[in-house]
Amino acid sequence: MSISVSDTTIPTEFLPLLESVTVAFIATTGPAGEPQASPVWFDRDGETVRFAVTPETQKLKNMRRDPRIAFSIVDPENNGRYIEIRGAVVIALDQQDEIGNRLARKYLNLDRLPWAKPNAERWICTLSPTRIITHVT
Repeated sequence: MSISVSDTTIPTEFLPLLESVTVAFIATTGPAGEPQASPVWFDRDGETVRFAVTPETQKLKNMRRDPRIAFSIVDPENNGRYIEIRGAVVIALDQQDEIGNRLARKYLNLDRLPWAKPNAERWICTLSPTRIITHVT
């Protein structure tokens, strides 16, 4: 078993997992301090991870109140291998549905999300790592 901790650099051997079409989970803190875990589609932009949220979700409300999150992915081919990225998200309005379109291409091989309504409000959450934990058994 190997556990590694680093500050902000995603280990090279975990980059394929961050480029895969697996689902990640984000953990946020609810209004009464309770944890909330939510599955998300994501993409990677250099050393940052990005995902989309819509305005009605509890995870967006939680991140606006406290932007610190944990983001984790378990390797679907080896459940003893995972990466957890901790940090604070920056939330910005997605004016052109850029993140939705990127995720549609990555996960669905389509140019747009088929269920996206024109002019629907979507937010881009960008996570810059402050701590990265990896585990391999």
